[in-house]
Amino acid sequence: MELHLLPPVFFSCADVVDLVNLWLTSTSLFSRLNCDQELLLFLFTHLLRNVHTDCEEYTTIQDTNLLFFSRKGTFSSLITTVSRYYLSSISHRFLSLEHLATRACSYGRTDILANNISGTTGSCFTEAGKYDHVDVIKMLITPWGANYGWVYLAFDAACDNKRVNVVRYFLQEYNGGCPSCHFVDGAVASPCLEIFKLAEQTSLYSRPSALHIAARNNNIVVLDYLVQGSSDYLTVFIGAISGGHISLLEKYVDKVDMSMMEHYILGAMSEGRCHVVRWLHSIKDCRPFPSIARQYSLSSVEMIKLVRELDPDVRATTVGDITARCGQISVRCCTRVNDFVPLVIPRRHCEWCSSSFDAMIHAMTEYNIEVPAVLKELVAVLGEGKKGVEEVERDE
Repeated sequence: MELHLLPPVFFSCADVVDLVNLWLTSTSLFSRLNCDQELLLFLFTHLLRNVHTDCEEYTTIQDTNLLFFSRKGTFSSLITTVSRYYLSSISHRFLSLEHLATRACSYGRTDILANNISGTTGSCFTEAGKYDHVDVIKMLITPWGANYGWVYLAFDAACDNKRVNVVRYFLQEYNGGCPSCHFVDGAVASPCLEIFKLAEQTSLYSRPSALHIAARNNNIVVLDYLVQGSSDYLTVFIGAISGGHISLLEKYVDKVDMSMMEHYILGAMSEGRCHVVRWLHSIKDCRPFPSIARQYSLSSVEMIKLVRELDPDVRATTVGDITARCGQISVRCCTRVNDFVPLVIPRRHCEWCSSSFDAMIHAMTEYNIEVPAVLKELVAVLGEGKKGVEEVERDE
């Protein structure tokens, strides 16, 4: 049978390089591949079966799809689309070294990655973890050593996408090593029960911590698994307060010590959970609030107002309350930048920190707080921290 009469299915075993070679060497196929819209549509759907992309040019990709399904595609656009937005043996002609390495990791193509390993970036680790390519991760880690920041990207992507093989590899490979705490915590927080059970088998696993994290994240599957045969309802209740989950609180409120209500309310204040504070207050009135409530209310502007609404006798915020709140932030998720006072700047976008900055600045203005000279830098740092968070939010 002559080439120009072959049915489209004949080309199903051809890759991009084969098609280009046929297009260049066969006069009859050159004409057919340029004009036969049914063949082009078949090749387009065949080559793009079970593919994915990290490319964000979604509009361009969608426009190309419409062209082929409208029988207006071309052979050159077919090759370009497959090679630029997905992956083919000639993608190196369309992509930068870094993009090609990332795409190879995304598809688990260790052969292509081996020739482009110098283009490795953090995105390579993310894509390898996201698509469950343990072999790629091993190849990436070998030349780059213990770059834990990038290794964490692969692990976090695997947890987010329920990639059990990758999670198992990290938990086994780094058991007891430097990054193992991050891996165990990440696996414990996973909504995938199979991944959680992998963390359960490690030496760093803590059942109380797991209960708290599951309740905080409202991870019902893992929580139901942990609660079986357990009577540690207090940990679950405190975790639900931290996460702000009223449905969980209603489920366990009859199983905890109500004499600790003041402690529960203070915890909700510190987390900025206004709706939880109201709900707990409706269960039991703990007024007058202790003086430490002023410090904990600095979680948000709304919390400051709510605390004074519920207990008008609460005194105005002081410099001591603000300084103490800074100390809480520095311990929880920020970095100390000055030796003489716990000044803090978020390492990355953090709503909890940002909300606290707003509250402290609001309190300084609202209550005309006299800022001593030693704390003047505090106001500047809070303002810079707030500005930095807003810039990150705009970028996102």
